[in-house]
Amino acid sequence: MLKRLSISNYALIERADIEFSPGLTILTGETGAGKSLVVGAISALVGERISPDIIGQNSSIAAVEGEFDISGASDIQKYLTEQGYDSETNLLIRREIHPKRTRGLICDQVASLAQLKELMERLLDLHGQHDHQSLLRKETHLDYLDACGNHRDLLVKMAEAFHHHQSLSKEITNLHTQLKSLREAEALHHHELEIIQKANPVPDEDQSLEQEAHRLQHSEEIYRYTYEIQELLNNSEHSILTQLNQVRKQLEHLKSLDNSWEGILHETDTVDNILKEISRFTQEYHHRIEFAPDRLEQIQERLQTLSSLKRRFGGTLESVIARADELKNEMQQSEAVENKIASLTPEFEKASEALVATAQALSQARKQTASPLIDAVKHLLSQVGIPEPDFQIRWDNQLEENPETTGIRGTDKVEFFLSANPGEPVRPLVQIASGGEISRVMLALKAVLADSGGTYTMVFDEIDNGISGRIARKVGMVLRQLAKHRQIIVVTHLPQIASLGHHHLKVSKQQRGGRTYTEITPLEPRERVEEIASLMAGAKVTERVRASAQELLTNLN
Repeated sequence: MLKRLSISNYALIERADIEFSPGLTILTGETGAGKSLVVGAISALVGERISPDIIGQNSSIAAVEGEFDISGASDIQKYLTEQGYDSETNLLIRREIHPKRTRGLICDQVASLAQLKELMERLLDLHGQHDHQSLLRKETHLDYLDACGNHRDLLVKMAEAFHHHQSLSKEITNLHTQLKSLREAEALHHHELEIIQKANPVPDEDQSLEQEAHRLQHSEEIYRYTYEIQELLNNSEHSILTQLNQVRKQLEHLKSLDNSWEGILHETDTVDNILKEISRFTQEYHHRIEFAPDRLEQIQERLQTLSSLKRRFGGTLESVIARADELKNEMQQSEAVENKIASLTPEFEKASEALVATAQALSQARKQTASPLIDAVKHLLSQVGIPEPDFQIRWDNQLEENPETTGIRGTDKVEFFLSANPGEPVRPLVQIASGGEISRVMLALKAVLADSGGTYTMVFDEIDNGISGRIARKVGMVLRQLAKHRQIIVVTHLPQIASLGHHHLKVSKQQRGGRTYTEITPLEPRERVEEIASLMAGAKVTERVRASAQELLTNLN
């Protein structure tokens, strides 16, 4: 139950703290006094989008705060606990409107707009001035049927089944698209891999072959040079090693005469060893020299093959080998994607079965709700001046129950039909011209919603649209009856309804310091008489009108 509504810097409402009580609370006031501002503040609280233009003059923030008594609302307490909020008997909901953003708070903790809406849907139902027009859109009729049947849990289950099915369907579709693309490229990939595998390049092969080709191209020069080195070191009469040996003998004579030559004598040993190593390496290299034009031709052909691969696959032999590995992986992806599709298919089939089963359960629940809803609406319409109504719910183009046609809300499409007069055929509500009839159908649906365990607080703004006199009194009696089970807040301009309230708030404009302000004032019994009389007669209230107002307030039948 809404205990208190605090509004600050909200358009013309500088500051208002409105206390609410159980039962039926009436809000009245002259046109333009600001009744719509109170309703607007409540709409901000329930998570509706609010323009920053609503922020009052000389203010940087508008705020609306609602205090709710949830001591008897175990479902709300359970929900708050599940969402991680402190579950207490008093629940504070706050909405702040800044110039560039809004902020919601639940139990002094920042909450998203979606979280705010989800909670407030369980607490408060707001029927605005034009909400009865929603009945003229048959797409909304399923909403009313589900709300009256309290199908929230089934709808959540339906949405979860739908999203799970859609997610798997999308994933499998994407995999098939990917597989098709892979298979289209597979022939080209196979051809490219075959070219590389046929050549079978190895790392740095091109560099080794280029070096070998260079040696073969210059084999005659290499042969001549190595031969001449051998001759200079060993084979001529005055070879270097022979002359070095003679030098060594002379140094030995010098050492025998002067020991200071000993170090130089050792150096000749080092030179001798180096020259002999040069001679050995040159001799072995000389004997290995090949004169192989056939081999050179083979190498050149191989280098041409490798060069062609490099031009086609990245410019280096490393990129060619990397491309081969990449092609192998891409060709293996087809198999991996096929395996993934195969693994997801049983899960998708299970999700399809669950989707259809959930849609069937929801459809069955709706059909079970339809008959008592029809009876309840007929009964309530008979109480508000439509004595013999014929109200029907027709299943319009029920979709085939299969995964392909099942939507987030199942497979059902329904439409409300009404005949307000005996002998007239039922017609879709969209063809009902009378605003009063539409308002009364809406009231009946809201009444059923309240009886079926809907929200704890219901706010009606201009539910009396298109009615007056005796019918208005009957509508007021239904609202008063509803207030036995739910907190009802009604904005009205009709004295027949206003006089039936347990509590009465007046919305008025006041001027202070050259500025206009909206104020909300609770009325005492005598003040209520004046307000009801004013609603009846306008500006000129006579004693006779006051007596009539008193009679309305006293006679609650």
